[in-house]
Amino acid sequence: MRRREAISLGSPGVGLQLTRGEHAGRIVLPNYEVYHIGNNERANDNSVSYSDDGGETWSLTPPIEDDGPVASGDEAQLAELPDGGLIMTSRIFPEINGRLVSFSHDGGERWTKHRKATGLLTPACMSSILRYSWPGDESGSILLHTLPRTQDSRSNGTLMISRDEGESWQSVKVIVPGDFAYSCLARLPNGDIGCLYETDDYHKISFQRLNPELFLQ
Repeated sequence: MRRREAISLGSPGVGLQLTRGEHAGRIVLPNYEVYHIGNNERANDNSVSYSDDGGETWSLTPPIEDDGPVASGDEAQLAELPDGGLIMTSRIFPEINGRLVSFSHDGGERWTKHRKATGLLTPACMSSILRYSWPGDESGSILLHTLPRTQDSRSNGTLMISRDEGESWQSVKVIVPGDFAYSCLARLPNGDIGCLYETDDYHKISFQRLNPELFLQ
């Protein structure tokens, strides 16, 4: 699956299976690759692996390009869009504040160029994105994101919301005022949100159940 001599890494977090559009049923996984560019320096890029036969065979997309003078993508996560497309948000390499965002409208095969996401203030850190509801649902279209919302420390864990398919993000609530590093979101059977996250200076993995009334007001 690899195109060149590189360390190919699956991003921490989760993959997903598409539920909409012509590629419904496709399994999609976010990747990042680390490769040597000379003088003991390295570079990263993002790609996506996908399977249309339940994981028997896999295809790998070309690297996602960058839009202008921004850094490359690193650890990434995905959420499905209403047309069966995808949004990717990615940690930035080298380590600068914010996240990159890219969109696909063909089930993850081709991607827009990476650009800085609007409203996602965070130091370099893996973060989680989740589709909570769809256009046409009573709550309307909602994407959620968790991240350490600071300039330079992995703390102040915050739940973010987007109602415009990831074009912009707003803060909902600080859910962990202290240490907050890698996280993973899931919608629970009763509609609550589960958030698994690193805390206590990486010595502990904790879980919070979040009531959707936080963002459905």
